[in-house]
Amino acid sequence: EEEEEIEEEVTIESLKVKLTAAEEEARGIKEKLEATKNNAREALKELSKLNTRLAKAQRQKNGFCAKARNEYSRDSLKEDWRAGVREMDQEAAMQKDPDSFDPSFEARDYAAIDLPTFTVSSRDYIRLTKQVEGDGEPTCFSDKADTQIPALQEWCHSLTISSRERTARSFLQKLKTFAASVQSYLDDMNNVSEVDRAQLRQRWASDYEDPRKPRRLQQPAPAQNLYDAGFDLDRYLAGYEAMVEPQALAPPREPTPANPDGVAPVLKEKFTDLVDEAVSNLHDIFKDGLEEKLKIGSATASAMAYETSMNFGNSMHWATYRAHLRRDGVFRRDLNADLCLPLTSSIAKSWGEVFEQDLFAEFGRRTTQAIEKVIEEIKDSAAPGLRERCGVQGNLAKEDAETALKAMIQIVHEALQKEQKEISRSLSPHVQEQLRDVYIRAMMERGRGSVARQKDVVNNGVHDAREDMFAGGSNILMSKLTAAAETVGNALDASLSELARKVEVLMSVLWENINTTAEQLVVRSAAVEVMAEISQQIQFWIRAEEARRGQGVLV
Repeated sequence: EEEEEIEEEVTIESLKVKLTAAEEEARGIKEKLEATKNNAREALKELSKLNTRLAKAQRQKNGFCAKARNEYSRDSLKEDWRAGVREMDQEAAMQKDPDSFDPSFEARDYAAIDLPTFTVSSRDYIRLTKQVEGDGEPTCFSDKADTQIPALQEWCHSLTISSRERTARSFLQKLKTFAASVQSYLDDMNNVSEVDRAQLRQRWASDYEDPRKPRRLQQPAPAQNLYDAGFDLDRYLAGYEAMVEPQALAPPREPTPANPDGVAPVLKEKFTDLVDEAVSNLHDIFKDGLEEKLKIGSATASAMAYETSMNFGNSMHWATYRAHLRRDGVFRRDLNADLCLPLTSSIAKSWGEVFEQDLFAEFGRRTTQAIEKVIEEIKDSAAPGLRERCGVQGNLAKEDAETALKAMIQIVHEALQKEQKEISRSLSPHVQEQLRDVYIRAMMERGRGSVARQKDVVNNGVHDAREDMFAGGSNILMSKLTAAAETVGNALDASLSELARKVEVLMSVLWENINTTAEQLVVRSAAVEVMAEISQQIQFWIRAEEARRGQGVLV
C-alpha cells in the first residue's frame, strides 16, 4: 500500500503561531532559569552562613580542646615540679643522715606547692587584639583570656608589687622624717644658746671638705673677639683642654675631716669593722653550706661522666650528634649541662637554703646599734638646755638612718641574689671550655666509621678530663662566691660611708649657726606651715595603706 505524505502548508500565519509558541516556551524557560539562579544565590548565602557557623563551631571546639590540653599540660608540669622538689628533699635528707633516712617521710606538703604555669598562645592573642593589620583571624581561641597572655601579664605585674610597695613606704618614711626634722629644727632653733651650739659643734662637727667641689681653674688669657680675623680657635681650645684634662682624669679626692672624732669619722670606723665582720660571715656561710656539697657533687659527676657522654651519643641520630660537636656540645640539647647535672642536682637544695636565709639581719642590727650609741653619746655631751632637743633630733636621725639602712641592705641583698644566679650558671660554660679541644678532635674524624670514632673521642676525652674538670668547676664556683662577698663588702663600705655623713648632717642642725633677721623669721614660719601640711598628708597616706592591708583603721 502506498503511503502518501501530506505536507503541511507553510503560511505566514502558521509561522506566527509557531513563533508565539516558541517565545512563550522561551519565556517560561527564562523564568525557570531566573528562579534557579535566585535559588542558587540563596543557597550560596546560606552556605556562607553555614560555613561561618561551622568555622566558629570548629574554633570553639579547637579552643575547648586546647584549653583541656593546656590544663592537662599545666597539671603535668606542676606534678613534675613537685616530684622534682620531693626528689631533691629526699636526696638531701639521705646525704645528711643515710642511716635514719625514711623514703616514706614527707618533708613538706608537696600537694600545696602550686607552681605558676601558663600555657600561652601569643599568635592568637596578637590577632584578637588586632596588633598587626591583615594578620587574619585567630585559629584557636575566641577570647583573649583563653590565650593565657592576660593572666601571665597580671602575674608578672604581681611580682613587682612587694618591691614597689617597699619603695613607696621607704620614700614616705624618708619624706616623713625629713619634714619632721625641718619642722623640729625651725620650731626650736631659737630656744638654744649660741654657746651651747658652739660647744657641741666643736666636739662633734667633722667639717669635711667636699671632694666633689671643683677646683678653681685658671682660665686662658683673654683672647680677642672670636670674630676677629687673627683669632686661632683651635689653639685656644687646645690650651683650654690642656688645663682641664689633667684635672678631669685625676682620681676623686677622699674627703679629710678636720675633726677625726666627729660624728661621721667615728661612725665610719665602726662601720668598717662591721663590714669586715659581715664579709667574713659570708665567707663562712658559703664555705660551711656549700664546700662539702660541692666535693660530693664533683665526685658524683665525675663517676657518671663517661656513662652520661655515652648515653648522650646513643640517644640521637648521627647527624644530630655531629651538629652538637660542631657547636661545642650545644645544639638541641647541651652535653655540657648534662655532664654537670649530677653536680648541680646535689647542691641545688643547699644552694637555695644558703641564699634564702637573711644574710644581713645581724649586720643590720649591729649597724643600728652603732648609730644609736653615737647619738646617745652626742646627747650625753650636750648642755642641759640642748639635751632635750638632742633627744628629739636623735630619734629623727635614727629613724631616717634605719630607713636608709634597710633600703641599702635590700639593694645589696637583691644584687647578691642576682650575682648568685649568674655564678650558678657558670659551671656549664667551664665544662664546655674544658672540652673544646675534645670537640675539635672529634670533628676531625672523617670517612667510614667516623661516627663511632667521634663518639669514642668524646667519651674518652670526657673520661680523661672529668676529675680536673669538675674539681676545677667547684673551685671556680667557690672563688666566684668569695669574690661576690668581697664585692658586697665594697658596696657596703661605700654606702655606709654616705650613711655616716647623712647621720652627721641630720644631727648638725643642733650646732649650725642661725640667722635671726625679720625676713628669716617670716620664711621659717612659712616653712613650718608647709612641713606641717606635708606631715599631715603623709600620715593620711600611711593610714590609708594600713587600712588597705587590714592592719589599721582609717580615721
